[in-house]
Amino acid sequence: MGSVAYTLAGGSWYNAGVTSKVIWTDHATERAQKRGISKQSAEAAVNDPDSILPNPASKDGSKKFIKSIGGVKITVIALVVGKRTVLKTVWSGT
Repeated sequence: MGSVAYTLAGGSWYNAGVTSKVIWTDHATERAQKRGISKQSAEAAVNDPDSILPNPASKDGSKKFIKSIGGVKITVIALVVGKRTVLKTVWSGT
């Protein structure tokens, strides 16, 4: 997997692909476990998203990373800082 640049309203986001370090907050870990979402699925959403949207509720620049896996839409709220991606929360839906 190579590096991918995504263009967003108001700027751009750079996905460092496999070189990106994913950091899980306690909240994101708890939510993933409670909601039956694997770490692999959540990390796929941030490393290879179908779409990235602004997060209107964010005051720190976090984005919504969305990926459909097996007909299930995985949504991750994450903050990208350099080559680090901090997962803040995760949920799924159809």
